[in-house]
Amino acid sequence: MKGFRKMSAKNGKKRVAIVGPIVTGKSFAGWISNCTGSQSILEAIGAAGDIEVYVNSPGGSVFAGFEIVNALNAASGSGRNVTIYISPLAASIASYIATGVKGAKVIMADNAKLMYHAPWTCVCGSKDELRDTADLLSKMEDDLVAAVENRGAKAEREWFAAGRAKWLSAKEAVSMRLADEIANPPSELLAEISTSAQQSELYGKAEGRAEARFLKTLPASERVAAEASFEALLSELAKDKYGTEVGVCDYGDGTFRVTKADGKTALLKYQTDSLNIVAVDWDSAVFDEGENEMKTPEQLKAEADAKVEADAKAKADAEKAEADAKAKADAEKAEADAKAKADAEKAEADAKAKADAEKADGLTDDEREFARANYKLVRDGHIATVKANPKNEFTDDELAKFSIGTLAKLEKLAKGDGKPAVDNSLIAPAPAAKGTEVGTLPPPEL
Repeated sequence: MKGFRKMSAKNGKKRVAIVGPIVTGKSFAGWISNCTGSQSILEAIGAAGDIEVYVNSPGGSVFAGFEIVNALNAASGSGRNVTIYISPLAASIASYIATGVKGAKVIMADNAKLMYHAPWTCVCGSKDELRDTADLLSKMEDDLVAAVENRGAKAEREWFAAGRAKWLSAKEAVSMRLADEIANPPSELLAEISTSAQQSELYGKAEGRAEARFLKTLPASERVAAEASFEALLSELAKDKYGTEVGVCDYGDGTFRVTKADGKTALLKYQTDSLNIVAVDWDSAVFDEGENEMKTPEQLKAEADAKVEADAKAKADAEKAEADAKAKADAEKAEADAKAKADAEKAEADAKAKADAEKADGLTDDEREFARANYKLVRDGHIATVKANPKNEFTDDELAKFSIGTLAKLEKLAKGDGKPAVDNSLIAPAPAAKGTEVGTLPPPEL
């Protein structure tokens, strides 16, 4: 800007200030703070004279920072002395500018801080575009590491781990050779910076139209931030999001209202950071059918609280149902185990009772087994003799029902010995108990 050129003309020295966020192109007054443009820094450096650089910046565009460092390296390589004063902050790409100029002398105020972190960006697209962007960020990180190591310092990779930031005090920076000494910037430099800031402010008022023409060459987000109110920035963001003209009303508490052309409205939340980057929570938008039905922040909070309460109740109910189901399953298993145990104990008791009853006859197991085998052998012999008699009319089922004593008598009759025996019990047996089947024998042959 014009202020930088006037400041750079005194005493043969080029004195430049890198204050606020760093952007590509011209410096301008943003809606929160001044933004330093790389093109304005190049103009202030010029082609001759030693250079003093005042740095108080949270960082910004990596490529804008690279452009500034390259220009300062070119000046240093041509024999011009470059002195960089950090007071009080050189963070992100500003730390690269402060320590990446070869041959430059770096002086930090006692309370100044350096901060390094991994470069980051926002991107959308295909998987290949995302991979390409990740590769680009890795190359940028390598450049940052190289700048630190060119000063004889050691850049640990943990400085650039995800979500991490490495902060260094002035004493730490000097001990690591990232800075040369601890001292405040010279008063002449501070005076010229102050004068430049005042001139820049007057320049912005007097030549606003020329500045506005330049701003048209900037990306939309930077242009809107520089030339319009914060509501206009929110309106531009909402227009890009919804693809149509919208009305915006900022409530100033991180909440703004969007009204579409069809009358539908919604409240959205947003956040801002030190680089003037606005992050809108687009997922929070719920469009109603008109402004009268628009929900206030209090209503939205009440609904959110109610949802949290409902979710908590649903979770508690689910946990109780799960606990009840487990308790029921445990009870059923315990009952089944108890029944199985009782059945096993009963079976064991029955087997023992049977064994005890069998042992009550005074026989050994061996004797009892012999008796069973001999009983079957004798019985089968009786049945075979009876069946061999041609006059036998008994069926197998009938023979199977007779006692062994009856079978023995039948066998005797079947054999015959010339002396037929008369057995009235066989001809007219005693009445049998009800339900007992009794075979019928033919009368003996006399």
